[in-house]
Amino acid sequence: MPALVVFALAGAGIASERGESTQVPKRYLYGYQLMQTEHYSQAIEEFNRLIAREPRSFELYDWRGQCYALSEQKDKALKDFDIALKLRPKTSFIYRHRAEAFVVCGEFENALADLRQAVKLSSDDYASLVRMAEVLLMLDRSREAVEYATKAIACRSTQGPASKCYRIRAQAYCHLGEYQKSISDYTNAIAVGSPSYKLLNERGRVYAKARDYKSAEADFTRALKIAPQNKVAGIYMSRAGAREKLGKWKEAQEDRHKGSGIDDFSL
Repeated sequence: MPALVVFALAGAGIASERGESTQVPKRYLYGYQLMQTEHYSQAIEEFNRLIAREPRSFELYDWRGQCYALSEQKDKALKDFDIALKLRPKTSFIYRHRAEAFVVCGEFENALADLRQAVKLSSDDYASLVRMAEVLLMLDRSREAVEYATKAIACRSTQGPASKCYRIRAQAYCHLGEYQKSISDYTNAIAVGSPSYKLLNERGRVYAKARDYKSAEADFTRALKIAPQNKVAGIYMSRAGAREKLGKWKEAQEDRHKGSGIDDFSL
């Protein structure tokens, strides 16, 4: 039995979507760390070397497939995921990772098919449920996104961060015009996570859609206090709109002046 090292997933991209920890044999650890630190070309070379020695390791094909996908080499990625599934059938996270390869190249229906299979194999797979909700939201299928985000929230306590699935469901409710439900979910997301200018800004916009301009102004003000400088222009403009609705014409004009004076305008 090989020695094992517990390595928490911390990198960006596909692997970090898993929201879990995995046990990595020491002989694989160098390649795995390269993948987690986004050195994909080097990781692929290391996995090539390992696969030549251990051609029946499904983990190696799965990890190399992720690297290929994140390097926009879809065909190679799909081939690796297919091999991984032949070596280890009915493994939910391989389906999830193959779904990400489809997402990268814009094949969303294929991605949804794989994510459905992942959820079928593991009904409490938090990462697959969250990703399913995200992809459905991208496709403007908001009611379905609410369904899967709700399932993710139900298993969040043991498998992943609650703020993410609350935010996705809040966005879906907003698209459906169910503003009070959206506001409630944004409030939950803010409560369980660290303060985020993005969450405050998004909730502020929903308050504005719900015509609660006072609350919208308050959220935009809080967001401005913590937002990076290259993200404040759009928030100033949003606060200006709320202040105009409140009859605060002078303050609104000042906000529009501040927003228009920032070169990197970002809504």
